[in-house]
Amino acid sequence: MQREIKKKVCIYGIAAVILALVLATAVSAGLYPLIEERFFYPSESTNQEPPSLPEMSEAIPVSVDALSNNPSSYNLKRVMVSGRVSKLGLVRGPYFMLDEKVWVCYLHTEASVDISNVKNGDYITVTGRFLTPDTIYAENIAKA
Repeated sequence: MQREIKKKVCIYGIAAVILALVLATAVSAGLYPLIEERFFYPSESTNQEPPSLPEMSEAIPVSVDALSNNPSSYNLKRVMVSGRVSKLGLVRGPYFMLDEKVWVCYLHTEASVDISNVKNGDYITVTGRFLTPDTIYAENIAKA
């Protein structure tokens, strides 16, 4: 009798684990489009186009600390920032950090920047468009 009870508990346990995995997969697959939509389209409607960017202008020289302390002042503006490279090759996607405070995207729809000679610890200057809260979309990267 105890053997049959243990057998049933084991079978129900396995079935519960399988059901939990199936539900978790279905829920995460169902949520992914919503997460993607919120990331790329901040508004509630997916039919709305992203805001048009202002014309490119002269790059504003700014420090990494100024960008991280007051990001809204530089939103959508072209900036020139110098700092130390970190997390290059350690995060998913074409990103690295400057001084552990600001992200740099070196491969995007606007431009592709060669970083073959850049490594962690290098002191570089990045020119590109800043988007709040903390990402520069690079147009040019040069060792300082």
